[in-house]
Amino acid sequence: MALPELTRSWNLRVDSGRSLSDRACRTRRLVQERRDPPRPTKECEVSTTTLTRPQQGKVIAGVCAGLAQRFGWNANVVRLLFLLSCLLPGPQFVIYLVLWFLIPKAPY
Repeated sequence: MALPELTRSWNLRVDSGRSLSDRACRTRRLVQERRDPPRPTKECEVSTTTLTRPQQGKVIAGVCAGLAQRFGWNANVVRLLFLLSCLLPGPQFVIYLVLWFLIPKAPY
């Protein structure tokens, strides 16, 4: 009796490439995902549609953090790009100061 069961399970693995336990785990996971859809990540919750300077996560005035939040970027990347742009000639500091006064504070 043990020989046909062994042959049957081996044939299933050869035919489908997966064992029965792999398919059962995948089916169970798919059913659970249908019941409980994945929750949005923190980045999705934080991004806004308007340009505002956040109260938390700012370093100087929150201009870089506000730009990063608005466009869904990492705030540290925006800060690094700003610092690198300061190596080039131009009015970067003046633009930062103008944005500081033009971008409103977030109410939260």
